[in-house]
Order: sequence, then structure tokens, then C-alpha cells
Amino acid sequence: GNFIGFSIMQIYEIPVEHMFELMLGICLLNTLCIAVQFAVARETTLAKDPDAPKRSVCSPMLQVVEAVRSSPCLLYHLAAVQCLVWIGNTAWGIYGGQWFADSVYAGDENAPEGSPEKIAYGDGINAFSKGGQMKAGLQLLSALVIIWLLLRTTVRPRLVYAPCIFIGSFVSAC
Repeated sequence: GNFIGFSIMQIYEIPVEHMFELMLGICLLNTLCIAVQFAVARETTLAKDPDAPKRSVCSPMLQVVEAVRSSPCLLYHLAAVQCLVWIGNTAWGIYGGQWFADSVYAGDENAPEGSPEKIAYGDGINAFSKGGQMKAGLQLLSALVIIWLLLRTTVRPRLVYAPCIFIGSFVSAC
């Protein structure tokens, strides 16, 4: 998905000027994926156990609350880390391309058509999206390596994930 997102940015030289077309394409792609899922998936109907005690309407909500309350602290820590990671990914994705094209390539989205600033902006967005594609490939590769490590060795998961988080934050800061 990440790779496709950065690839979509390369359809137009200045993607911001074609936001409606891009969003329409993304919605159509999502609709197509959902249609394929509906065509392929078969739902197994769950049958209620006739001997089970009668449950109230609020029972499913109470079960969720109980499951959250009885969760280990590590799960809360993991949820907080994931929340912060996704906030960072979202901010980076939204503002990273704009900053890259403006600051690194000295481009200007609002410059007149054909001007050096407008061309530089398009080049910056193109370079940013190619970098994003490479990042997506590296993320896939690192995920496969992590899965392999966890399946083939006795290394504890936190000893695999913690260095990844620290290395990622160090690389982001540099």
C-alpha cells in the first residue's frame, strides 16, 4: 500500500494540482479491492450455542472493557508506540513531500507554469516519491527479516523490536 501510494504521486508532475483526480482514483482502487474481497470471501455463519446462558445487549461492550482492563502493560506500551509511529508517518507523508520540494529543490508550487521554480517543485516531488518507493521496499524487506528472526530463533520479540525503533528514530533525526 505504501509503495502504491508513492507510485500514485508520480502520475502527475505536480500531484497537488490534480488532487481530485488522484483521490477519485484511490477511491476507485479501494472500491475494486473491496469488490474482489466480497467476490472471493465466504462468510461462515456463527451459530449460537443453545445451552449458553442468555446475554444482555450490553454484554459485548462489557467483555471488551474487561479485556482492555485485564491486558498486560506491554500491550498498552505497544499501543502507545504504534499510535506515535502512525502520527509520525502521517505527518511525514503529508508534509514531507511539500518540504522536500520547497527546501531541498527550491521549488514553488504556486510559481508560474514553466518557471524554474515550478519545474524544481515537480522534480522535488518526483524525487520524494521515488524515495518513498524505496522506503516501502526496505520496510517490506525489514518486516520479512523480523518475521524470519522471530520464527527461526529464540530471540525475544522485544529484543528485535526495540533496536528497530531506536535505529529508526536515530535515522529520522539525522
